[in-house]
Amino acid sequence: MADNTGGGGGVVQSFQSDLSSGSSGLSTLTAIAPLLRALSADDVAGMALLQVSEIGSLFHLNGKFADEVPDALRRHKSIRLDRVMHYVGWIRGDAASVMAESAGGRAGAFLCSILVEYYGDLNTGNVLHELSADLLPKNRAGCSKSQLSRAAVVLSKKLGTLGFGTHLAKEATRIREIYLNSNIPIPRSLINTLATISMVKFLKALNKALTDETAVLYVEGCHGMGRMVALLTALCPEDVSISVENEITFRGHRSSVIVSIKANQPVRFWVETALTGDGVKVFPHLVLPCIDHSYTRSWCNLKWDGFLAAQLDILFLEDGYHVPNELRSVCAELIASIALSLSPEDLMDPAGVSLEGKYDHGYGMYYNRRLEAGIRNLLGPYPRNRISDQLKRILTEPSLTCTTIEPNYFHLHRVIQSLVPEEACPYRNCFHAHPWAAAFPAPCPIWKIWDHIAIIIEQGLAALFITPGESATVKLRGFSTPKELRHAILRALYIDLRTHGNNIGQRSLSYTTENLHQQIQELVFGKLDTSYNCIGSSSGSSSIFPAMLLRPAFLDPPYLEYILENGQFHDGQDYYNLLYSRPRSLTDVIFASEILPPSTVTPSNLGCHSNLLITARSEHFGLQIRTLVDCHGKQVEMDFRQLLLGYMGVKVANECSHNPNSPLEPHASNVVVESVDYVPPPLTSRPIAVILTHGSPEARFLACGNGGRTLFMGKSCLNCAVKQAKEEGFNVIIL
Repeated sequence: MADNTGGGGGVVQSFQSDLSSGSSGLSTLTAIAPLLRALSADDVAGMALLQVSEIGSLFHLNGKFADEVPDALRRHKSIRLDRVMHYVGWIRGDAASVMAESAGGRAGAFLCSILVEYYGDLNTGNVLHELSADLLPKNRAGCSKSQLSRAAVVLSKKLGTLGFGTHLAKEATRIREIYLNSNIPIPRSLINTLATISMVKFLKALNKALTDETAVLYVEGCHGMGRMVALLTALCPEDVSISVENEITFRGHRSSVIVSIKANQPVRFWVETALTGDGVKVFPHLVLPCIDHSYTRSWCNLKWDGFLAAQLDILFLEDGYHVPNELRSVCAELIASIALSLSPEDLMDPAGVSLEGKYDHGYGMYYNRRLEAGIRNLLGPYPRNRISDQLKRILTEPSLTCTTIEPNYFHLHRVIQSLVPEEACPYRNCFHAHPWAAAFPAPCPIWKIWDHIAIIIEQGLAALFITPGESATVKLRGFSTPKELRHAILRALYIDLRTHGNNIGQRSLSYTTENLHQQIQELVFGKLDTSYNCIGSSSGSSSIFPAMLLRPAFLDPPYLEYILENGQFHDGQDYYNLLYSRPRSLTDVIFASEILPPSTVTPSNLGCHSNLLITARSEHFGLQIRTLVDCHGKQVEMDFRQLLLGYMGVKVANECSHNPNSPLEPHASNVVVESVDYVPPPLTSRPIAVILTHGSPEARFLACGNGGRTLFMGKSCLNCAVKQAKEEGFNVIIL
């Protein structure tokens, strides 16, 4: 139903009325203190919200989104992060919730959300500023571009839960399917972006069609029509009629906007007005949109359910290809086989250069980044079930009949060959080659398709470790992925990177705990700066953080879980985009606790801590997570990110038939007993440290921050664990 009741200002307009009335300034400020607090927390100008609501009053929001927008704006649900005394979610009565009070506010907020997903923050401010100058009275259009841009971003974050990117993928795919079924080549420009000046003119024409019963807006052509159709069917579907190559595909209750999609034609639009007795008058302006190449995909929000399928559709639409069911299936099978069968040896570069001997002299710490037990080891006791359930939700359910990488990879190769003809490659060598081995991107459609697939594989693998909350969203990937995972896959296929690709002799790269952690974060944050020492991140619409932050404990068998929730990190007053930790100080490393070794070493809790305190401190870049551990009379500040990465890299010792409580044999050499704050010394030949944390999952987790190659005793006896550590090069054993 149409959302056309009420004015444009709501609560913000009442604020303006109070200021213009002659009442006491102090009493007025006291009365609106909650509103001022909300505006301050979001760093948004109240007059900018008022101007956005005035713009929104010029459009009639209707359809399913008209029912969803008010609830999304008013949303204030949060979950508590008990350990750090903060929240993930939304602050009650924040700036965005003000916009739910009027129809103009709701329509303006939703329009801002769409524009931000199309253009990003700065260009959206430009569009709103130009639209205000053309449609609003001068006394109501006084905000700067930066103020409007900030207001639009704040509103788009709150409405990100609607998953407009998923709606875009659905509408564009519907158009693509019509071309496919009609045996007409799929246009490659369906989801190109209009220039901002063209969008301004289009919105002015749309305003005319929606507010004047005698006006009809005609839109025809092809370039960017997927985006225009998505905007119209989201904002005012009841007023729209759509045809593709003269075949009607959608018709609302009214025909105020008539869209005709015709392949390989530039877009033009105009307004016609029926004049009594004079037939039809055509307004004199025709607008040709141009492509905005500065657009980045990473502003688009996708709903969790089906997000990987939607991303695959959008990526392929950009190049004019359809996505057959066989491609979705083989991608799901390949993701599953990578998770289940990629070995620790495949994950490491042969020379081990990027993993061994990496010492941070600034903090006095070794950083072992190996995934010592591979990826499967982190998926819990039932990895096949978790893989199947997750991929079913986001892409398609894998059959898991073949869980080795090679047949699934070459099946993917054949599917891509069937989609892209060999002559499409200007070099005539990409069709049968392995593009993932290339050191640089080639200007070839085949290479580009493989790059799209790499994004899908990487995001699908990261998604296996995520537990999504209600209404959680992820970002549409807007950049090419790093090469570490591709190199690991090629190593599993015995493809020599030195003799393939366009840079003979390039160095192989390892896929590490740091890579996996970063790729999980980038599902919501986009490109992440690794210098932040990030633990959790927020897109502004959804936030992701490790479950270990709620329950810091070493799980047996190991299980890695990240929680994805709708909302932002907050303390009830301010929002934050990052959770990050401070690297462990050199002082703490040098003066780690010392314990008196027992005469007989047996599994015990002698190396356990006495207290753990995790706090959050507000800083400029986000919330700094501090992990304070009391151990044997000393307080040590540990790096939570290092604890997490260390946990991801621990290997469980092989099970043996001996008594797990049997003592260490007296003649065992080069073995020392340590506590949870132990850090291996920077020596090539180091003793094996046995950290005595028996019976305490929390202490075992804290012991993971040592930075060395770590073995967890598990169901082994201490003597067999020491033997295995010596044979395989581990220097720390956690009991």
